[in-house]
Amino acid sequence: MKTVKIYCNNEMYTLPGSHHALIGDGVFETLRTYRGRPAFLDRHVNRLLNSADVLSIPHRFTRSRITSLVMKTLSRDSCDTDQVLRIFLTSSGDLLITKDPWKGYPDRFYTKGMHLGISRWRRVPGMSFPPGVKSMSYAGFMLIQREAKRNGFDDAIILTEDGYICETSRSNIFLVKDGCIRTPDLKHDVFPGITREIVMSLARKEGFDLLEDHLNIDDLFHASEVFLTSSLLEVAPVTRVNRRKISSGKPGEVFRKLRTRYLEHVNPGVEPGGYPS
Repeated sequence: MKTVKIYCNNEMYTLPGSHHALIGDGVFETLRTYRGRPAFLDRHVNRLLNSADVLSIPHRFTRSRITSLVMKTLSRDSCDTDQVLRIFLTSSGDLLITKDPWKGYPDRFYTKGMHLGISRWRRVPGMSFPPGVKSMSYAGFMLIQREAKRNGFDDAIILTEDGYICETSRSNIFLVKDGCIRTPDLKHDVFPGITREIVMSLARKEGFDLLEDHLNIDDLFHASEVFLTSSLLEVAPVTRVNRRKISSGKPGEVFRKLRTRYLEHVNPGVEPGGYPS
């Protein structure tokens, strides 16, 4: 295996891999485990390899091989210890798998709701970079996160070049308006989140009307509910945007039902909790 020498804090280290990982030249996936089981691993591995194909990254890894390596990495821990897994595939063909204990988000995200800003930065258009690729070059999203936190928000909504709602720096976004669940259409440079897809399927099974559509800021402020989805965040309500309340300013019933259904789906046998009375 190739190695790279890194100088850090007055020490020289030799690490496996190449400089490609250090400059964000590759693709990655983030997922978590529930009681030792990686959630939707097959979908994440498929998206990782599809992203590698789009970026013309040469590699020798099959889906089954990556899955086997992920499970081998997990086998060294207790099945009761939830982990965050990240799978990286660099343009030099190196596969890296990291794991960290899952510490969770603050309870207030789910009981009180998240507070979002609206970023001044726009989504990179699909004609400049394929929106369905989860690239290791994450500086733009991290910039949006840091600015949101500096301004007192939990995250920020990103708009398209045309001013339509796209997503946040780490999640897909949904709103409920006139009894219909609406979310930005993938053709508007939206990242195809796996949790987004699962929640949409669960919503349809629950009998909700669901529409993928153009959404603008006016739709957002006239919604009865807003919520986010991602692998780590799962399903979380948004109760304020730019310090303005969304409807009553409290998590809504659609969020509660879909979060419950999602947790039942991904972690069966565990009672969902953490909702306000």
